[in-house]
Amino acid sequence: MKKLMVIFLSFVLIAALASVFSCSSSNPEEPQATNTPVPTSTNTPVPATMTPTQVSSPTCVDSGALYTFTTDQTGDWSAEDTFASTKTYNTSEGYYCAGSMQVTGDFSSSDAKGTIKRYIGTATDFTGKTITAWINIPADLVDATNPYGVQIFVQDGTWGWDATWINITASGWQQYQWVLPASLNQDITQILQVGIQISAGTGSPVAGNSEDIYFDDITW
Repeated sequence: MKKLMVIFLSFVLIAALASVFSCSSSNPEEPQATNTPVPTSTNTPVPATMTPTQVSSPTCVDSGALYTFTTDQTGDWSAEDTFASTKTYNTSEGYYCAGSMQVTGDFSSSDAKGTIKRYIGTATDFTGKTITAWINIPADLVDATNPYGVQIFVQDGTWGWDATWINITASGWQQYQWVLPASLNQDITQILQVGIQISAGTGSPVAGNSEDIYFDDITW
């Protein structure tokens, strides 16, 4: 009798264990994890109705010059010689930013010259100063053999002047600069006027009678 009871209990135990394992393998709440591939990104074409953003030119940079001409500062300057009565404010031409002082000169004679100048009004010490200007030079004023020149000059109360001559060697926007020496023929501590003159040199070929020249970012 005891043997039968042991056999019966063993059969019940085996049946119970089989039922438990069967339920565990089919439980829908704990699905087996799988590795799901991550979709790769694609470059979506720009629709035909859209245009790509264009890269603009560099943002206007404040050069810190006294005369940037981003606004009309031409009233501070006077024009003489072949530039007389031609001075205007140009809103589009400029070196760093739009805006410059434009003059038109007649360089069809061998001794042609044009001058712009700024009367400071108060005697100023120019010891150690550097005068700088950006000038847009017409191609007609470039000659390697007998060059035209840019003269940067200063004047004291006697109106005598000191200047430096710089050969024009290229057209387009060019920087011209004069580092003033320790002393001048005039009184460097009493400068009243600053100017720039563009002149034909000895033997320079004649150019056109309507040459547009632009001045920008003048400082000292």
